[in-house]
Amino acid sequence: MDQSKMDHIFINEVPFYANHGVFAEEKSLGQTFLLSLKLFIPMEEAAIGDDLKKTIHYGEATQKAVAFLQENTYGLLETAAHRLAVWLLDEYPRLEGVTVTLSKPGAPVRFSFQSLGVSVTRSRHTAYLSLGSNLGDRKAMLDAGIDRLKQNPEIRVKKVSEYINTPAWGYTDQPDFLNAAVEIKTTLSPQMLLAACRDAEASQNRTRQIHWGPRTLDVDILLYDDEVIATPDLVIPHPRMTERAFVLQPMTMIAPGVCHPVLHMNMEQLLEQLNEKRG
Repeated sequence: MDQSKMDHIFINEVPFYANHGVFAEEKSLGQTFLLSLKLFIPMEEAAIGDDLKKTIHYGEATQKAVAFLQENTYGLLETAAHRLAVWLLDEYPRLEGVTVTLSKPGAPVRFSFQSLGVSVTRSRHTAYLSLGSNLGDRKAMLDAGIDRLKQNPEIRVKKVSEYINTPAWGYTDQPDFLNAAVEIKTTLSPQMLLAACRDAEASQNRTRQIHWGPRTLDVDILLYDDEVIATPDLVIPHPRMTERAFVLQPMTMIAPGVCHPVLHMNMEQLLEQLNEKRG
């Protein structure tokens, strides 16, 4: 999200009283905070039609944001700003992103200052995950893995493919897999989403003893927006997704036109190419 090129509503330094802080007196006595918001939303449709329903009522948004910060208490400003940003994105589906700035005019710092606080920017990302299981009650494992993802407050499961039965890939001397693809919306970074996937696996007692071996639950990130990432623990797009029919078949069920950001081919085209290679 290139903020410099985006329309946005801005709300600057709204004072409110709340009980955030790491010190006991901050939690018990409370103090004044200043809230600033940038609400990134396309304004052309609202401006042309002069239609409030096509934008966000900034007075209402301010009231709701302040109420959220007064009804919920956090030790860190970082946590308060992050939680408010995520909540605003859920509350206002038209938002493409939000910047929350929180400051403490009376922060317990020995130096004089004009402003002291934190600022966080959050936006929604579209990601696609692949799930597989070949141990125990495979369907129950996939269902439980998806439910675990849904329990994460920063993940919204939007689409789930049919579950398909496929032979094992790579290490073939093992039971067939049940596989699925899932589309999610998330405010998590790629690395934090990876941690959420590992958490879903761990909830089903996933162990890693044999490479490509049997597993109760496998959750892989296939795509994350149009990002291309290569780190020691995370590669996006998934480096072997184009070789695996058990990935591409479920993907064509929920996102046939979504393009691979490196190959610039959509899921249907990639599956057709793979089928041609396999004869």
